[in-house]
Amino acid sequence: MLLEATSVSYNYGLKAKPLPKSKKNKSPKVPKKPQLPQQLPITSTNHNAIHHNAQITLEASQGFPQRTIPEPVVIVPGLPSSSQHDDYETFPEVDAMMVKENKELVSRKHNKLDTQRGTTQVRDSDRMAKSEGILIGLKELIGEIFEAEDQMQSDTSGQKSTNASNLFDSAASGDVEILTLAAPALAKLDSLISNLSAADRFSEIPAEDLCRLQKLCEGSLHTAESLDLRLENARGEYDIDRWLVLLSLADSGLKSSKTLLRMMTAGREEKQLYSEEMLQSILGVLKNILESCLIPTAELRRSGPTLELFKLIHPHNKYLSSLLIQSSKVLRLLALLFSKEKVDNAITTVLFLSTQLIFVENAHSDKDSVFGVQKFENLRVAAMDVLAKIFLKHTDQRTFIFDEILTSLEKLPITRQSARQYKLIEGKNIQLVSALIMRLVQTSALPCDDSFGISSRKYSTDNAEKEEEDGSSDQDGDGIVVINEEKASSHPNSAIQSLSQLTKPLLDSAYRNAHFIVKFIVARALKSTKTGDAPYRNLLDIFAEDFIAVLNSTDWPAAELLLQQLLSTMIGISGDEKQPAPAKTMALDLMGLMGSAIADINTQIRQMTNSIEKNDTNLSGIVAQLAEESLEGKIREYDMLAWDGPQRAILEHLDERDLIDEQLQSASGFLTTQWSNSVCKYFESADEDEADESEIGELGILAYRLRKMNLDRKWLREE
Repeated sequence: MLLEATSVSYNYGLKAKPLPKSKKNKSPKVPKKPQLPQQLPITSTNHNAIHHNAQITLEASQGFPQRTIPEPVVIVPGLPSSSQHDDYETFPEVDAMMVKENKELVSRKHNKLDTQRGTTQVRDSDRMAKSEGILIGLKELIGEIFEAEDQMQSDTSGQKSTNASNLFDSAASGDVEILTLAAPALAKLDSLISNLSAADRFSEIPAEDLCRLQKLCEGSLHTAESLDLRLENARGEYDIDRWLVLLSLADSGLKSSKTLLRMMTAGREEKQLYSEEMLQSILGVLKNILESCLIPTAELRRSGPTLELFKLIHPHNKYLSSLLIQSSKVLRLLALLFSKEKVDNAITTVLFLSTQLIFVENAHSDKDSVFGVQKFENLRVAAMDVLAKIFLKHTDQRTFIFDEILTSLEKLPITRQSARQYKLIEGKNIQLVSALIMRLVQTSALPCDDSFGISSRKYSTDNAEKEEEDGSSDQDGDGIVVINEEKASSHPNSAIQSLSQLTKPLLDSAYRNAHFIVKFIVARALKSTKTGDAPYRNLLDIFAEDFIAVLNSTDWPAAELLLQQLLSTMIGISGDEKQPAPAKTMALDLMGLMGSAIADINTQIRQMTNSIEKNDTNLSGIVAQLAEESLEGKIREYDMLAWDGPQRAILEHLDERDLIDEQLQSASGFLTTQWSNSVCKYFESADEDEADESEIGELGILAYRLRKMNLDRKWLREE
């Protein structure tokens, strides 16, 4: 702009042309031009230009008439014909200074690396020292327990020593008094076993010692399994005191169960540690406590026919709350056991107990609950975790699990206040059953390894490495093996086919399950009205509202799939002339509900994109641009699927939040499978349209990476 305004002429290495003579009439006489001050000798054409400009400026200041072209001229000399080494001047002091700075930079980097290595070594050393302390502590505790037991067996006086009193209790099993570990000893034992397992050093405890500990815990199991904990037994002052004693024995039985399950889930290979009879006793204790005590207590209310019993039990809720917490821990350990070990005989009992807990009607306010609403809800969430883990690991049980859940839906409360007690991270509340259904659909899209003793989400690193070595999995019909990204880029068809073979059956399973669930609920809703006795019509509305509530959440991607199935079904009903008017009204209501939700989400997206700078090169700017293009229908599908696009950002966001949260794992696995399927579909269409060759190669690399991510949920973070 500045150059255009000043009209500066540029001449590169050329002599300035003389100014043309003016063609105007003769001008009046003008004073004689003053002489410029004496100048230094002009040595270059550029100095000529400076001298020429100065002369023009001086003439203008003295009132001389302007010439025809009063424009300054800048002459830029041309480049020399050649550049020789001798033409350059050296500056030794500058070179020395740069070398010194470079050495200091390298030194700082080395020091930083040394510090990091030293910190890592210190941490490893601290970790080893800590685990050694835990190992010594557990061995000492086991030695004290065994020594006290030996003393009590050799002492016929019937009196306990001080140490034995701290470690053991006596309990009656029928007419026989048996020796059991005391609650403080069980708590300490459980903590040490848990910490030692986490340090991967539990294998250093002799199996004989563990078997002896298990036998000491069995006494508590047999006692707790046969306790009569019915609430009716607590009536009267004497009876309530006796009932509280029974609760303490039940608590001891649960703590013993927890300690035994810690040993079973610690990865030991000795078969004698996995007694089927002992596991059945643990389930018997849990079943007795849940069905005779905790579930009836959760159903008590401050009003109605249970008012009197509520007032009697409520002052002692701390004892009941302890049972509730221990039952939750036992349930979670059972879920972990079933994901690691094959225990088919016990699965049915656990499934029945977990399903029963899911459909217990909890109070909708703390004042109407003996436990407190959220405390009992935590137990139900533990039951949901059990069902989800068994659903993932034992594929033969999936139909049974769905049947149990769907046929029990009529037990759910049909009022929204009572139904929605599962708290989401965003602060919203939905039904626990809605969360369970979405999680099971998401779990359907996860690869499952039917072998036991390894992670449920990961096929096994050894198996994955073996596949790479022999090429058994990344091989197409032509025998081309894809073992790295270079191969995937040069043979994208093989990489895509290998990915499709892995993920297509998984996504098909999720679609089938979602369709089955929606079809079941809709079929029953069509047979009832909102004012009828059957609850399915009301429940259908609640389910739809719950799925919509999490539609824009990355934690519940199955909500979109379930709503798609529901929308498709409603469109079919509304267009079917054979359907009665109430059914069509229901379909139109639900379609309006979903349409309104979609419009709200589009509005939210538009508002968010308007607040972000589109030209920003970071992720937020890229996503904002993609969102805007999507709303305008101009988005290019490849941009949504690319490795550096929004799909990977979502998965990294889920991994960063919590890698061990199984709900987030199911969401991450579902999204990975969905992403993989979209890539395969796009590749097929791109291949037909003869897309750009470099893009096809990128799709091959993307397929290779996605396959890795499907087989190992940690691959993305580690890479």
